[in-house]
Parts: sequence; C-alpha cells; structure tokens
Amino acid sequence: MANLPFATVRDLADWVGQDITADDRRAQALLIAASVRVRTYVGSTTTDKWDDTGDPSAPPVPIPDVVTSVTVQVAARVWINPQGLTTEANDDYTRRWSDEAKGGIYLTKEEQADLNDVKPSGRGGLSTISTTRGEDELDQYLATINPYGHQAAWFPFLPPGV
Repeated sequence: MANLPFATVRDLADWVGQDITADDRRAQALLIAASVRVRTYVGSTTTDKWDDTGDPSAPPVPIPDVVTSVTVQVAARVWINPQGLTTEANDDYTRRWSDEAKGGIYLTKEEQADLNDVKPSGRGGLSTISTTRGEDELDQYLATINPYGHQAAWFPFLPPGV
C-alpha cells in the first residue's frame, strides 16, 4: 500500500470546488506525485506503516489528517495552476498568484512545518555544544593536563553565576 496516494480524487475535487471523476488520470497522477513528495519528506519508514502494518492480524494505522490535507494542497496547486504562473493577463483582466508560485510538485515551508509533527525527530550524529556565551571578557580558561603531567590545552569555561 505504500504506493497509494494519501488522498482521494474526491478530496481533491472538494478542495478545488470542481467535479472531478474518480477515474480522472491527471487527478490520480497529481495525488500520487504529491504523496511521493510527502513520503520523501516524512520518510518511508514512517509512511509505509500507514494503512498497512505488514501484519494482517494487526489493525491498520490510519493516515494522519494533516498528511491528507497537505497532499491535497500540493496536488490542488498544480491542478489549478499547472504551468506555475505568477501572473496571467488577458486584456484588462489580471490574475496574480503568490511570488513563491512555481511549477511542479513541492512543499511550502508551512506544509513542511505541518508535516513535522508526523515526521520522526531523530537527530542522530555528532554535534558541538558551546561552552561559552560569546562574551570573551567573561570567559575563563582552565588548563588541562595530559596523562604525562604536562599542560595540554586551554579549555573555555564560564564560571557559575556569570
């Protein structure tokens, strides 16, 4: 089930306010492409569990509402504006989309923020934690001693209460 879209053609039709038949190939393709974009952002280890636990005796894990919503929004953007136009003019009529409108299937920063709740937050790896507060005049340094009893390096240290 991992390749099925996270939203239905009916969801897209309701969002854009148009009659779209369930077998409309363009609508199906847009929803699949939008679902792939969401799946890529969230991660397949999470999305593959939705509606398919792999264990027939286990109940399915429902697709989160936010995922369906974002999938429909991404597909609707291309359904309504397939060329990714920012401005369309005809005589004295002008229609303008946001400056961030662009062609193709993409997630906006807001949509990514919405999906962050269902995305695993694992931040593995190595990172650095600063031991100073950036005010050099308050920093103090402790001498470190190597195993041979010699001074090895200075280690930044900010005393408590400063």
